[in-house]
Amino acid sequence: MADPTAARARALATPALMLLCSLGAGCGSSPSQDAPRAAPVRSVVRVAGSAPVEMHTEASVAQRTFQVPAEEVWALLPGVFERLEIPVTTIDPAARELGNPGFLARRVEGKRMNSYLDCGTMLGGAIANSHDITLSVITRLTAQEGGATSVTTVLDATARAQATSGGPVHCQSRGVLEERIGRLVAEALAGISG
Repeated sequence: MADPTAARARALATPALMLLCSLGAGCGSSPSQDAPRAAPVRSVVRVAGSAPVEMHTEASVAQRTFQVPAEEVWALLPGVFERLEIPVTTIDPAARELGNPGFLARRVEGKRMNSYLDCGTMLGGAIANSHDITLSVITRLTAQEGGATSVTTVLDATARAQATSGGPVHCQSRGVLEERIGRLVAEALAGISG
């Protein structure tokens, strides 16, 4: 026999979860099974009149493969981050990882943050443009068979209101920045061979 208390909690939690998803609180799709996964962020959200809702949000993971050796891509990667105006604070040549694990981002390549992130909206507009955004962007290269290189970018972000003491809101990537990194790598490689 079903537990009536649990059934009531599920019934109350569903509308709350739908509300949170509509506000952009991190209910997006997960990366593919074969892509490396970032550690999920666990949070418990309480909405008045309903049971607590436990949410798990993950960083965005994008992958692209190039038919060139990893050493060639690695040499170009700092220039890609420089073009995006993302300060590089992490460089691990052994793991072929480069990027920034967390910085206060106002714009990337001159574009406002809502071009890249969905953190929800408020009366004043997109939260990504009005809140302090902590952005993490790490790109990792993996050598593949036949001399190819897999370029994997892990992006994560949170937004925090500037004037209040509330907790951070997890932002969902629109996939634009990860795609842009892949495109800039492709352009740089074409410039070498051209």
